[in-house]
Amino acid sequence: MLIRKRDIFSGKVVKLSVQTVKLPNGQTAELEIIDHPGGVAVLALDDSNQICLLQQYRYAASGSIWEIPAGT
Repeated sequence: MLIRKRDIFSGKVVKLSVQTVKLPNGQTAELEIIDHPGGVAVLALDDSNQICLLQQYRYAASGSIWEIPAGT
């Protein structure tokens, strides 16, 4: 059950809040919650059951990484 919500950040894609909640065991916890509109990922296989991976630059990873096709 939500007790209190404090909005921290609102951007073009995500919103960040700190929420104080009551857990099923009766204790309270402060949680950092990221609200995102959602996304999708595709595991593309060819006739030989080989997986399609894309190499993309990701700033947060400080370089390029291999990943499955995905987006919002």
